[in-house]
Amino acid sequence: KKKIRLFYHQPQMRSFALVFILAVAVFADFTPQWVDCGGAGWTTSSVTFSKAPARNEKDDMTVCGNVNDAEEVGHVQMAVFLGTTKVFGSQFSVGDQQIFPGDNYCYNYTYYLPIITPNGHYTMNLTLEDVNNQSVGCSSLQFNITSSEDNDGFLNY
Repeated sequence: KKKIRLFYHQPQMRSFALVFILAVAVFADFTPQWVDCGGAGWTTSSVTFSKAPARNEKDDMTVCGNVNDAEEVGHVQMAVFLGTTKVFGSQFSVGDQQIFPGDNYCYNYTYYLPIITPNGHYTMNLTLEDVNNQSVGCSSLQFNITSSEDNDGFLNY
């Protein structure tokens, strides 16, 4: 009697399934935990990274939301905290743009995490400001940086 092995004669199918699973994992967006952190004029609707934050990698993030009043936005103030310690601050332009109540407004930012970034729980506050440097609203994101290199003491704090 001959036994039937479902995948024995179909190695291409197993290879395809593995490649498909890896492709989905590699190209999937990463959504961090986020909340609104101030400014009644802005409601965050989504925050997405192109991939999970990782050391020595460039990444893109997109923040979207709505405003309650007509606003002319100009830039974003960014503050990054490791625990309660501020470790990075920056301002980036989103271009002078008029947005109106109910409009879904999104801005993008490309960032790089240096290879020496310590492990830990990070909070990134992004404050959208108008052209007069007044806060329109704030989105606060949270993510973790962990190391897979357990034997490299300089990466593990």
